Amino acid sequence: MHRAVSFLLLALACAFTAAAQVTGIHSKPLVSVVLVTCGRPEYLKLALAQIHEQSYPNLEVVLVVDGTPVDLSREPRLHVHPASSFTTPSSTNLLDVRVVQFDHRATVGEKRNAAVLTARGEILVHWDDDDLYDPTRIEAQIAPLLDNTARMSALVYSHAAAHAADGPPQWYSVKKSGAAQVMPASLAYKKSSALALGLFPNVSLGEDIGLIQAGLSSCEQLATARAFTKLCCSCHSSARCCPLAALLEHVAVPSVYTRHGGHAGNTWQWAEDRSMESHGFGASARPRFVSDVLLQAYMAAEADTSTRGACDVVARELPTFTEHTFPKLPPRCCEGSADPSRCLTKAEVEGRARRRLQYSYAYGEQDPHLHFAHGGRADFRGRDNQIYNFLSAPNLAVNVKTEAASFKLHGGKLTVDGSFMTEAHIVARVGGTKRKWANVSFWASKLNDANWGWRMIGGSCGGHHFNLGPGGVKTCEELSIKVDLSSATFSLGNWTIIARGNAVYDRLSGPTHRLDVDFKSHGDAAARSLPHGIVGQSFSWSSARNGKTDEYPATGYYKTAAMAEGAIQGEAAMYEVLGPYATRFAFSRFDGEEQTVSPASPPVFGDASATD
Repeated sequence: MHRAVSFLLLALACAFTAAAQVTGIHSKPLVSVVLVTCGRPEYLKLALAQIHEQSYPNLEVVLVVDGTPVDLSREPRLHVHPASSFTTPSSTNLLDVRVVQFDHRATVGEKRNAAVLTARGEILVHWDDDDLYDPTRIEAQIAPLLDNTARMSALVYSHAAAHAADGPPQWYSVKKSGAAQVMPASLAYKKSSALALGLFPNVSLGEDIGLIQAGLSSCEQLATARAFTKLCCSCHSSARCCPLAALLEHVAVPSVYTRHGGHAGNTWQWAEDRSMESHGFGASARPRFVSDVLLQAYMAAEADTSTRGACDVVARELPTFTEHTFPKLPPRCCEGSADPSRCLTKAEVEGRARRRLQYSYAYGEQDPHLHFAHGGRADFRGRDNQIYNFLSAPNLAVNVKTEAASFKLHGGKLTVDGSFMTEAHIVARVGGTKRKWANVSFWASKLNDANWGWRMIGGSCGGHHFNLGPGGVKTCEELSIKVDLSSATFSLGNWTIIARGNAVYDRLSGPTHRLDVDFKSHGDAAARSLPHGIVGQSFSWSSARNGKTDEYPATGYYKTAAMAEGAIQGEAAMYEVLGPYATRFAFSRFDGEEQTVSPASPPVFGDASATD
């Protein structure tokens, strides 16, 4: 039986790989479309049908629902399954829908956080089930994220459909003289950004504004579909900040924001005496992308919802975020501001800080960009085929290999000579006496064209060797390993390491695949361990710290050079180790003892100052 199941999985995997190679769907990163809904089956079907027709080729849907389970078994173009199961569509024409089912009434923020933690894509896109979007929406909106000109993006209002209690919708478009506003519900962002910013506040109104607020306060870049302007012009100085008006650009991708009539209502309530015109809209014709078929499905969904009521309105009984429709400026951008309502208060700043301190999170991504546990960032060009220690704690080490690579950015206009992380190696002493060794490796080189591999994880537990592929699970005393399609999670005590494999896009030379590596500490792990390593030492800092970064031009040729100077103790060469499972380097904590230290005031390594 076991052999038969293994053969079946192998056959399906080979078929899926072949299909991927033929269609090229994995030539672009996986994008997870986050769809949060409840009790609106017709709108759900409408949303899924629109997502299926999107021009971007590599998508999954993370569907989060509470209340009555959804039944999509009769939808022929969907591959629907619980998010926890390991399964892939049998055809590239099927949209992969992974369902997260809550058994209790959850806030929208809680649902969105579950989606972030469940998503397999490196980019997430929010999709409201009752709005209409052009088929090019996802492709256009994530372009600045793929080009690294922004880490978050949002549409701005272009069209609206307003319903009375019954009858067809009245169509509106944003007037040129009106104040176009960002649609918070249309957010797209990198998964790593959401995790680093502390996820969404646990509320049911304005939770998306809460994430934008965190990004603004941390100088994340927020772009519209056409304007890639930083909210804070200088992320490492308080000298100058951009006005929020820099975001108010007309969107390049048509969309329709729905104002419901009858019993449905909207999450954001407008005063009864406020008209569409007073919100900057003017009467217009139906948008071109809204076909007759789409309009009929939309009207059917609206009629169905009007008798049920909208779940997001009922959610007002749950906690809400501060009801301002735009994020506020961080304090450093508010000196001399004539409008204090546009600035964060001290209480709001402290509240956000408390949410972020619920756990500490740091990560390295792409070529590579390092983001530290308490804020701040640096770039790191590792030497070709060199292994560095990224995290060193008592009885735990994480080593990362870097390889030279050249690739294109900015739509092929810029050639970059840089490096990627290609291997992650975990070394741990486990068991009651800490005398048993566990060595585990993730090799990006073992990922195939479909971005997964049967033996991408390998290692030994107490001298017994093993290999793992997608869906694999292994425990070695207190060390646990769980493998998804192209990622692996390593958990040991209060430390969690996540390595994610990605294809190298627009590659010229070097490795075909790379790794992103996340580091999380829970509870007082960092205070007890006093960790070190290139990234690990940031868990022992008391505040944000920034180091040297590479400034990429828009066009031409650029060779990266930054090696995290100013953000790490000593020099990068002092973190080099002799092999994948070596634990000794200048600042090793592997043989150290855990401490009894107050988490409120951990010691600080080095003498670099925080500038963010």
